[in-house]
Amino acid sequence: MSDLVQSLHALLLMFAAILPPVAWVGATLQWRGVRHFGLRVLHIGVTGFITIETLMGLLWPITAWERYLLAAILPGGMISRWADTLFGLQLSAWEFALAYTGWLFVSIVTWVLVPPQSPKQASRV
Repeated sequence: MSDLVQSLHALLLMFAAILPPVAWVGATLQWRGVRHFGLRVLHIGVTGFITIETLMGLLWPITAWERYLLAAILPGGMISRWADTLFGLQLSAWEFALAYTGWLFVSIVTWVLVPPQSPKQASRV
């Protein structure tokens, strides 16, 4: 179970981290998919949720669940060890808050510079 939770956590992390650069490249290459409204709303929502929770001193629910499951097993499955090695940064809470706030800013700038296409506009294409 901890492998599944850590895999989900890794996928969400990659989604949050990769979408802005993909949007910039996609806008340059005129890829329509990078302007998908639902995808972009989901991205800004996830990034904002993580940032707000961190600034409030709260743990993201998937992180709490992951920690609970990892405490119950030793030494963990293959994916658990891999994800811990790859993403187990030893940063303080304020460093995470600063990083998340900065990335939310990047995401908002990306929204403005590479705006999503509204569902109305998409249906006319």
